[in-house]
Amino acid sequence: MRQQVVRSAVGLLITFSSLASADHLVQPEQVGIDSTKLIEAIDRLKREKIEIHSLLIARRDQVCLDAYFYPFRPGLRHDVASCTKTVTAMLVGLAIHEGKIRSVDDPVFGYFKERTIKNLSERKEAIRISDLLTMRSGFAHIAEALSQVQMFQSSDWGQYCLNLPSGKPSGQAFEYFSLNSHLLSLLVQTATGQTESTLAREKIFGPMGISDFGWPTDPQGVTHGWGDLRLKSTDMAKLGSLLLHEGNWHGKQILPPDWVRSMVTPRVETKRKVFTGYGFQIWLMADGYAFRGRGGQRILVIPQKELVLVTTAGTSDEGELVMDQVLRNIIDSVDSNKPVLPPNPSANAELGKQCEAILLPPNHSKTTELSSVAKRISGTSYKMSKNLYFEEMTLTFDNESVGRLRLVLPSIHRMSPLDLPVGLDGIPRMGTGRYGETAAVRGEWSGDTFRIDFDEVGNINHWSIDVAVDADTIQVTMKERTDLPSIRVKGTRQEPH
Repeated sequence: MRQQVVRSAVGLLITFSSLASADHLVQPEQVGIDSTKLIEAIDRLKREKIEIHSLLIARRDQVCLDAYFYPFRPGLRHDVASCTKTVTAMLVGLAIHEGKIRSVDDPVFGYFKERTIKNLSERKEAIRISDLLTMRSGFAHIAEALSQVQMFQSSDWGQYCLNLPSGKPSGQAFEYFSLNSHLLSLLVQTATGQTESTLAREKIFGPMGISDFGWPTDPQGVTHGWGDLRLKSTDMAKLGSLLLHEGNWHGKQILPPDWVRSMVTPRVETKRKVFTGYGFQIWLMADGYAFRGRGGQRILVIPQKELVLVTTAGTSDEGELVMDQVLRNIIDSVDSNKPVLPPNPSANAELGKQCEAILLPPNHSKTTELSSVAKRISGTSYKMSKNLYFEEMTLTFDNESVGRLRLVLPSIHRMSPLDLPVGLDGIPRMGTGRYGETAAVRGEWSGDTFRIDFDEVGNINHWSIDVAVDADTIQVTMKERTDLPSIRVKGTRQEPH
């Protein structure tokens, strides 16, 4: 997507663009959206300190708000979390359209006859592809997060999913379970001979001009079907537009229209307040549907009003509720019968100032002399007791303003150690985190404890890390704001080689 910037005497105002091109640059009123409602939305998000990273609003494929909140930036990719599941459903539809998968009514395990599968039973063999798509597989499993951890620790992730025992009859109870989606990815790859990532590039992303994306694979080369797809906000909006137009992208039919209609057909009542139904790997609302991911990742599509709304974030469950209310207020403010509103230049200018202000770092800094504890542990590597998140930690303090944090990740991540700058003056420093996405880190001493604010920004997770220093050990407590499991682990000083 090409973008242009509207400027005035106050400097940068706001980015306006078409989802397909920059031929038509619009202000909110030009597509029937009141700028004051967008100002109110940003005001509330700031006032309630919601950890949102971006907010994009498009109507009739014209973007009228493309706002980014510090420390996120325009042009960066973001983990879309479980919004990925909806893309997995798109690829299942393409495989059916091309005859590689016969039907959603097919039994899942019929596609894996060459594998040895544990816990087979009549009930398990009755699980259909549609049951995976609608989260009604009936697999017996422990809590969602713990089941994923067990999968990560297994020697073959896809086989782990295939071996899950059946608990309840399939096709009945709705139980949101991400391993259903990873099994769909394995199914697509088995049926087509290509990974979901490759298929998406060739069949969906490429034709839509989405070239900058990341989508990791498991150790066996199967694309993560449940999450971890990384996209720019503008490209997220393109996917919303694709469903809005029943699979048509500016004259080119990317997805079969009947499959899109099948995806958004109500299959399950979820009994949730905002997202009351579920289709094929997509959440349903009274007036539309949503790609929805942990931490505040959203692509909302409101067909009657021709609206697509996108958010990226790293917020808590409570923050997600506020974000959903903010989006609902914007949706409700749009009148389907008013395609255009009178110009409002003063509100446009104020909206521009808002968008400029939310890009700025915090306006405070402080420096304190490094303590004797900081100097003593600087550059020392600590081997951590067994945990989910990291194997070694090294803190380095070269001066009073900036330090460094080095983390050796478990082998299941298949990544090099993270080596990140740490702001010691109250201002986060930007570095490259997991999967090459942006991270912002700051820290401060409180007695013998170093407190780290580690915002993975593009990877959603936001950690509070306390490092309590003893003679030859450290005690590390990690808490995550989007509700990943907390840990408390011990680190032992490693002698230099």
